[in-house]
Amino acid sequence: MNSSHFLVLPKLLCLTFLLTSNLNACATSPPSVANSGKLTVNQPEANRSSRGDSLDQTKLNKQIEVHGTAENAMLGAVVMTDDLTPVFLDGVKEWDSKIVGKLVVVKGVLRRKLLAPKATVGSNGEISQGVEGDSYVLENPIWSVER
Repeated sequence: MNSSHFLVLPKLLCLTFLLTSNLNACATSPPSVANSGKLTVNQPEANRSSRGDSLDQTKLNKQIEVHGTAENAMLGAVVMTDDLTPVFLDGVKEWDSKIVGKLVVVKGVLRRKLLAPKATVGSNGEISQGVEGDSYVLENPIWSVER
């Protein structure tokens, strides 16, 4: 393995861990399964996150629409955007198996939250499990499968 593998491997392992793990202890609200929903809120175009658009600070704390792929992660259900940004659905533990992998549209208030303990570095350089930074979360999510 050359030195570039050591830079990519931790990021790949972290993404794999997030997408394949199930950590019920970190649920921030009562678990539920997303298996049905409907869109009821009209959104201004400025707050729409189209496929391929990245999320940014100007959309925080606003009602927005996110397009992406429904995936289950260790901390809950996510919409994975085209640029591989996971957006968690507040209060939704997991997507129904019939929805996973499908394109969805989710509307809600975009927030940044710490969803799991932060990783720490010990005196000898050892690193604990944890996450770095906050995650995007849609509060009060309302969603539908894209057609």
